Amino acid sequence: MIQRPREGWSTYLLLLLLVWLAATAVQEARWVDDLTDIRPLAFGALLVSGGVAKMRVRVPQAWLAIGLVGLTLAILQVNDGQLLARLTAWMTTVRRSELTDETLPFALALLLLVWFGVAFVGWMTLRLQRPLPALLLLSIGIGLNARFGRIEQPLILLYAATALGLQLATHFGKTIARWQQARVTFSAEIRQNWQVTNLFLLVGLLGLGYWLADVRSVRVAQAFASWEPIQRSEVWLLKSFAGVNTPWRELLGGSSTAQGFLPRAYLLGNAPELRETVVMRTQLAYVGEIRPNIHWRAVSYDIYTGRGWARSAETPRSFPATQPLIPASNATIPISQTVEWLLDDRQVRYTFGQPQQFDHATTAHLGHADALIWVESDQRRYQAVSLVSGAQSAELNTVTTADIDPTILTHYTTLPRIPARVTALAQSLVTSEMTPFQQAQAIEAYLKQFPYSLDLAAPPLGRDPVDFFLFDQQRGYCDYYASAMVVLARAVGLPARLGSGFIARAETDVVYQIDGHSWAEIYFGDYGWIEFEPTAGFGTRAAGTTGETANQFVEDEFGMPDGSSFNLPPVPDQVVERPIQGRWRLLLGTISITLLGLVIRLWRRPFPSLDEQFAFLHGLADQLNVPNQRAQTPAEFQLVLERRLAQVWLSRRVVKWFGVGEWREEIGRFSHAITQAFATRQYSQSKTATGVQNSAEWRHLRWLVWLLRRFGQ
Repeated sequence: MIQRPREGWSTYLLLLLLVWLAATAVQEARWVDDLTDIRPLAFGALLVSGGVAKMRVRVPQAWLAIGLVGLTLAILQVNDGQLLARLTAWMTTVRRSELTDETLPFALALLLLVWFGVAFVGWMTLRLQRPLPALLLLSIGIGLNARFGRIEQPLILLYAATALGLQLATHFGKTIARWQQARVTFSAEIRQNWQVTNLFLLVGLLGLGYWLADVRSVRVAQAFASWEPIQRSEVWLLKSFAGVNTPWRELLGGSSTAQGFLPRAYLLGNAPELRETVVMRTQLAYVGEIRPNIHWRAVSYDIYTGRGWARSAETPRSFPATQPLIPASNATIPISQTVEWLLDDRQVRYTFGQPQQFDHATTAHLGHADALIWVESDQRRYQAVSLVSGAQSAELNTVTTADIDPTILTHYTTLPRIPARVTALAQSLVTSEMTPFQQAQAIEAYLKQFPYSLDLAAPPLGRDPVDFFLFDQQRGYCDYYASAMVVLARAVGLPARLGSGFIARAETDVVYQIDGHSWAEIYFGDYGWIEFEPTAGFGTRAAGTTGETANQFVEDEFGMPDGSSFNLPPVPDQVVERPIQGRWRLLLGTISITLLGLVIRLWRRPFPSLDEQFAFLHGLADQLNVPNQRAQTPAEFQLVLERRLAQVWLSRRVVKWFGVGEWREEIGRFSHAITQAFATRQYSQSKTATGVQNSAEWRHLRWLVWLLRRFGQ
């Protein structure tokens, strides 16, 4: 039979679960795309540190061995035969303060952090039985990983509950060991009571944490992010680890996280300062007729993840001043502009429509099929020429999907697994007789039926934001509308992507932070990417506007045909989320499993021995403040206990409700039987005496004692 370890099996089980959850959280962040599974490394760290902790080895030698093993395993996991060369090249680039997409140093550092974090927890738990300091350090790391890696909330809450359980289990095991060493008599039920109590405590904290995780302090977060040392650190990290997936990528324009995000989520809440903060001043000059829905463009997103937006791998390419960045599409009109960026030090350059050329050297970031994603430079004031479409509706109606490059069509119609009702809705909005342009117009007109609002919360974790917008919330801001149009367009076979930047307003040359905007772009073969404005109630630059000077706009309510031009279905009935859905499902499921485990535990609880029954009476005596128990014979103890029971009472209401009119006599009878049996066994030749005879009587005694402890006076 396997001997029970000193720390208890629960400590080892919780330790294994903690390591698995911590390693999974880091793995799910997907910091580096080509990094293999780190969970074997984490379990290796626990095995090595636990083994060394059980040996009589001095601390310096122990950690030297742990460190050497960890470094060796981490190098073996990332080494591709060019480790030294890649590290040297990375350090050279970092010293020059240049951008590098080398991920090997970050991957190596991440593996070592995981190794030493897990090893420290194993060492402190199994060597010193004091895991709290190690758990605090590991939890800080997991918290940062969750914050910047955008880990799903339930995983982090389970980790937190497991960490708390490990601390409680270790402390309890250490206390039991100390009692046993001091030969303190205690009931075996104390272990079961501890397990049940802390199980309910962990479940309660898990549910509380799940709700408190929605509490946010936007102003505190913004103040922290605007702190100059933090900003400098962010810039250095982003330059040094440009190949690492992180949600900060908008600062320098790199790829976003694998899970995706909504580009203009900062608008949520409609903070007053957004209307006061000037981001840039602009001047425009052009001649000709342009299409409506042109915006100040910064970046486009081509990957919808089902949780938000991301960008595929990008290739930076340098362009000298005045050299065209992209070839001109059919029916495009050049727009000259002067832009002065005022807000911060970001290096994304904004243009009215698709950027064509700049008056200074720039770096263009090209995505799939050399599509221009965004332009980078360090000039805050610049002149540029952009291209906007002057294509008329009749011309766009001649384009079919057969006219589109198959690689572009395939890439920009790709969707993750989305809810079936979203696909069904998309198909209900169009007919086979419609041209692609008419299908896009129908989708745009349909979405304008939804009311606009900035007084919203972010989408619930784990929910598809488009599905949530269309069927649950049914009101939204630009990210919702634009995302919905792109997804619905892709669902019917139209190549689409999401654009992000600012609204071009007619009445002013000044652009404010509140003007942040997202829109949909659909590809029409030789006419290129055409912008659409699905957001309800937004004025757009109308087709047919001409001018020699800046910002000659005509206000148009929608800029596209009225919805009545199409046989559009009504907005679906709002789906009210039932309590059993969402976060309640996790909470109720956890509670149900806990209660089931509790019932099984109570049902299978072994019948207590005579020693345990006598110890139970001593526990009752402690609750009733009976003095000098340990120095008394069993008969003396019984007499004092009966006298104390005569001094306490239960209210008539409690007695009536629970039907325990003779509770004092029944407790006295059980205590007399237990003490008599204990005395007989201790002071006579008979060793077979028993107190309470069966489980039913024992449960009844425990029930009476619980009532006395709870309601006794």
